[in-house]
Amino acid sequence: MKTCPKCGCEVDDEDQFCKFCGAPLTDLQSKQEIRQMEHVKIILMLILFLCIVLGCYYLWQGGH
Repeated sequence: MKTCPKCGCEVDDEDQFCKFCGAPLTDLQSKQEIRQMEHVKIILMLILFLCIVLGCYYLWQGGH
């Protein structure tokens, strides 16, 4: 089940239009994929930041 972006009602996965408000649902899949990719990018950026911070800490500790 997915939800209508306009009214928030649950609709069947194969529906092209919302049964309740008539809004088109064709863009819904691509918007969900975009959101998932944004989450992946954020997670990768956090991992990169953590690696940089840990690398700097390791280098700083090794210098003393």
